[in-house]
Amino acid sequence: MEFDYEDSAGNWSARQVNVLSVNDSYIKGVCLSKQAERTFRLDRVMSDITDLDTGEILDIDGWAMQYSR
Repeated sequence: MEFDYEDSAGNWSARQVNVLSVNDSYIKGVCLSKQAERTFRLDRVMSDITDLDTGEILDIDGWAMQYSR
């Protein structure tokens, strides 16, 4: 998936992530640009997400709720 993310310092970046898990507050996955496992706060995802396999654009809240089931 791909999304725009704002870090704790207020810096924005586009992130491509292979998702490992999702809960109420966080996405855990492998960030392709950092080549490392990272945890992302859902409230800091600043855009809809793009499914890189299908090209589908998804609302982050709806996607997270469905993914975490």
